[in-house]
Amino acid sequence: MPRFLKLVQLLILVLVPLAFLVSRGQGSKTLLVAYYDVGQGDAIFIRTPSEYDILIDGGPDNAVLAELAHDLPLNDRTLDLVVLTHPHADHLTGLLSVLDRYHVGRIIESGVSYSTATYTEWHSAMSDKEIPITIALAGQAIDLPDGTHIEILAPRESMEGQSISNINNASVVMRLTYGGTSFLFTGDAETDVLDDIAATHTVTATVWKVSHHGSRNGIDDSFLNAVDPHYAVISVGEGNRYDHPHPEALAILAAHNIETYRTDQNGTIRMRSDGTTLTIK
Repeated sequence: MPRFLKLVQLLILVLVPLAFLVSRGQGSKTLLVAYYDVGQGDAIFIRTPSEYDILIDGGPDNAVLAELAHDLPLNDRTLDLVVLTHPHADHLTGLLSVLDRYHVGRIIESGVSYSTATYTEWHSAMSDKEIPITIALAGQAIDLPDGTHIEILAPRESMEGQSISNINNASVVMRLTYGGTSFLFTGDAETDVLDDIAATHTVTATVWKVSHHGSRNGIDDSFLNAVDPHYAVISVGEGNRYDHPHPEALAILAAHNIETYRTDQNGTIRMRSDGTTLTIK
C-alpha cells in the first residue's frame, strides 16, 4: 500500500472520532466491553465513555441483534465502527443483520480474499450502503478525547485481495486501553501469529479474549506470559462440535491462575471500567 494511502487511513481513524465527539458530547466516565453470548462465534460490543460505539464481529446468526438492543437505547440505531476480524461465518454472518438494522459509520477489516457467498454479500452490502472501509494494518490507531486508545496490532502487512491458506491468521488484532485497564482482542489468530505480534508490540492486557474460542492452536505459554492478563474470556457455544475450549487451553490458563469466563457457562459477560476499577457482570 502506498505511503500516502497509509497516511490518509491513519488520519481518518483519528479525525472521524474527534468529529463524532463534537456532535455527541462527552457521555459518562465508564467504558463498557460486552462479550456477547451468540453461540459458537464471536461478537463483542464496546461503548466508550463518550458513547462511541464499536462492534467487533457479529457471531454466526442474528442473535447479536437482541444483545445490541440490550446495550443501546431504543432510538439509537447507529454504530460508529464495526470491525470484522476475519470472514469465517461464525464471526461474519450476524454482521449482515447488523448492516440491515443499524447505520454504520465505518468498517475496519483485513480485506483478505475469501470465496464464500456470505463474504460476497457482506461486501455488496457495504458497497450499497456506501460505508467507508479501512483496511486494517498494524500501527493504525484511534484516539478518543475521552481517554480511550485503540491500536491495531495485526495484520502486519496489507491483506487486501490476498489469498492465504489459513484465514484465521488474517485476523485483525486490536488492543484497547482506558486508564489503567486494557483489553486484547485477537479474533481467531493462531499461536505462530500471536507470538510474532508479542515480539514486536505491547500486548499486556487486563482482559484477553482468548483466541479461536479456546482452541489448542490459539494459546501457548509464551503468549500468555506476554499478555499477563488478570482475566480471560472464551467466546464459545455450548456443546459445540469442535469441543471448544480444548482441555489443553484450559490447562494453560489454570496453570497461570487466570480467572476465566466462558459465554457457554456464564452467558454474556459485561465488563465496566472507570479507568481504574474493573467490574464484571
